[in-house]
Amino acid sequence: MRAFAYPSDLASHLAQSWPPELPPDPQQAHWADVLALAYQTSMTREEERPVRLRLLLASADDLADDMAKGLLHVLCLDPGRPFSVGELRRLAPSVPFESSLVVVAPGERGDLRIWALAWSGSGWLAPALGGRRRHALHSERTIVHVAGPGRLSVLVGERFLAGLEQGELVTASTDLFASRWMLDMFASARRELVEEHERHREPTWASVDESFIRTVSQQMLRRAIWQIRSAHHGGMLLFVEPDEAAALLTTTLRAKYRFDESEGRNRYRLLVRKLTAKMARASRSTITMTGPDFLSSTQELGEVESAIFEISRLIASLAAVDGAVVLTKRFELLAFGVEVHAERLTPSCVRRALDVEGLQQVNDYEENVGTRHRAAYRFLHAHPRGLAIVISQDGSIRFVTCADGVVTYFEQQLVG
Repeated sequence: MRAFAYPSDLASHLAQSWPPELPPDPQQAHWADVLALAYQTSMTREEERPVRLRLLLASADDLADDMAKGLLHVLCLDPGRPFSVGELRRLAPSVPFESSLVVVAPGERGDLRIWALAWSGSGWLAPALGGRRRHALHSERTIVHVAGPGRLSVLVGERFLAGLEQGELVTASTDLFASRWMLDMFASARRELVEEHERHREPTWASVDESFIRTVSQQMLRRAIWQIRSAHHGGMLLFVEPDEAAALLTTTLRAKYRFDESEGRNRYRLLVRKLTAKMARASRSTITMTGPDFLSSTQELGEVESAIFEISRLIASLAAVDGAVVLTKRFELLAFGVEVHAERLTPSCVRRALDVEGLQQVNDYEENVGTRHRAAYRFLHAHPRGLAIVISQDGSIRFVTCADGVVTYFEQQLVG
């Protein structure tokens, strides 16, 4: 029988695996109480909306440096408020998850109090959820994300430590974008872009490594997933091999809306080529640009970078229509409003991966999930070289692929 994890398990995990390079948290004694109350708060609703917010465990002295540097706008409450489920539920509409924090610390009598509200801006979302710029807090204090029913994440600054998701304890190792199989799945598309860059590269330009292309593509896809998830309507993305796309769209996949073979559906690749050329032109010819170079660059990329991430918004918008969005592994947009018609190819059993590489798996059954997930399983059964990403209305994210000839799914965790 599956063993569920609870706030007490998360608190114990943090105490046992706190990174030695981080300073001790002065509020460690309160972790269990904070996480238990945050968990209960996650189950509530305010005006029919799920309660979502971020808690910052810090004193005024802890935040002095961030306030002085303008990284944090803090408004102190006079008097402070009780740290309770009801108080957090009532405050939630005034502190948007993406830009605000509820600041908590022990009061004079040692009990936890809400002593301030703080506004950090939304820069913390980048680049983990799609973006390059960081606006991280300097103070290394614990932040708890209340992201939805039963969903908690614990961070120090911008560093994710652990969380609870669907009754499971998750750690930083649950990021599928770091898996080897994901790296291999899109390898040929990355090589094509690297080769194109080399063909057009001037002698004074820098070369580009595949990791640069991978980082840009992952950030674009992360942002698309984040936006679909944030809209709470769910969606499905299907990735197909370019050389099998035409056949799939006349057999397994039935598209209500298809795009023709004009330049528009290849816009992402054109923008990536512009981005690599712009950065390479400003770099030394003796270097090779890598993924970290993109994330740490101070170069103003302006309209090109914005246009790339507008592709994320476009994909998320198309996913709002009933049916799947279909792309090639080269990120060509083929169709949306797509239904999977392969009823006779429905797998009788699928596997659930217990780690990012799928080295440990358990059997699951197709009838245990909803229509969208079953469609993803049928798609992979018919197209084993493909990839399906299913975002549920409740915020869960599932990557479905074929491993050793068996349809296998992985649960992806996104901070927030």
